[in-house]
Amino acid sequence: MADAAAYKCPPYAKRFSDVLDTPGVWPQYRGTSSDGKRLSLFIIAGSNAWEMAKKSLSSKLLFLVHPPADPPEIYDWRICAGHEPIIILTAGRLNNDISRRLSIALLRDGVDRVVTSAGDGYGQRYIARRDK
Repeated sequence: MADAAAYKCPPYAKRFSDVLDTPGVWPQYRGTSSDGKRLSLFIIAGSNAWEMAKKSLSSKLLFLVHPPADPPEIYDWRICAGHEPIIILTAGRLNNDISRRLSIALLRDGVDRVVTSAGDGYGQRYIARRDK
């Protein structure tokens, strides 16, 4: 990985980090395991990502946003590492190449498993291959 200082935090990272740092609130978030020890973390991506994010702020969905106009590689996604799987939610149109590049950027930054949701019932699963 290149120097982390070269990357910027994705939108909603502060909110995301605050929740991750407070395990006692995890059970109130959608997708939390029944024992309250695992959160489901989402990245909203696609042409309507900002609209979905605004609507989701009042929900109990823990998410980051991939801004549709930006290449995914410019963001530091390390905040997601250790909270797998990361689920990419499609809002509007999402180019398959952008979805793949976002998944690879997540793997680059230490995420072990990524699941994409294409909205059509199909998706992709990406698993990191780590040399031991």
